[in-house]
Amino acid sequence: MPGLEWVMWQGGDPRDACVVRVDPDLLIMRPLYFKDKGEAHPLTLRQWMEKSGANLIFNAGQYYPDYSYMGFLMSDGKPIKTKVHPIFQGMLLAEPLEATAPKAKILDLAEDPFDPSTPGYKEAAQSFMLFDRHGTIRVKRTSNLANRTVLVEQRDGKFLVVVTRVPFTLWELAKALLEGPFPVRQAISMDGGDEAQIAIKSKDFSYAQASGMVASELKETKPLPTVIGIFPRANPSTSSR
Repeated sequence: MPGLEWVMWQGGDPRDACVVRVDPDLLIMRPLYFKDKGEAHPLTLRQWMEKSGANLIFNAGQYYPDYSYMGFLMSDGKPIKTKVHPIFQGMLLAEPLEATAPKAKILDLAEDPFDPSTPGYKEAAQSFMLFDRHGTIRVKRTSNLANRTVLVEQRDGKFLVVVTRVPFTLWELAKALLEGPFPVRQAISMDGGDEAQIAIKSKDFSYAQASGMVASELKETKPLPTVIGIFPRANPSTSSR
């Protein structure tokens, strides 16, 4: 599919992950929240794929016990959560209001200004920084192991969606990405553990993974209140309201 490249990153722990390269010039990255879609309960990975029509779905950031998003969230120009989380310093922005702006980017709120009343983009999802543009790892070195989902901005403006197949610490993943084969610039970490999920579907290829298990091993996946959907620009269903 134009704008979407899939690889399995291997080479030893923690380098065992599904990696999808996304070109925002060809594809739209859009946060999707279950209540905004008229759903009474969070959806499973399969349900999100079926109901959204997206070619790629992966889990967004963390959420509160009532399933509300933990941070600023906007979908197709509609504010879902307007309060900026005071600690999380990463922000995915996509679909700019100005034609000359990048189609998508990551803001580091420790350095980049952001006004939630005028974000300048139609799509936004806040989470915490994994590493920044200076190569500094922004998470503590702990022993907390879990499957992880990370969104990486490359130096060429493309993005990597990284969903691991083995549990490991955030610090180890950050170090592996910084030292790995990809031209990484900065990255934000999404939710992890059972929420670390991804599904891809195109004309000639499909793949699903949750909590490190691939599609053939999946039974029931943990429902996700918020996901990021990837849509082709030519798809009329992704046009602005």
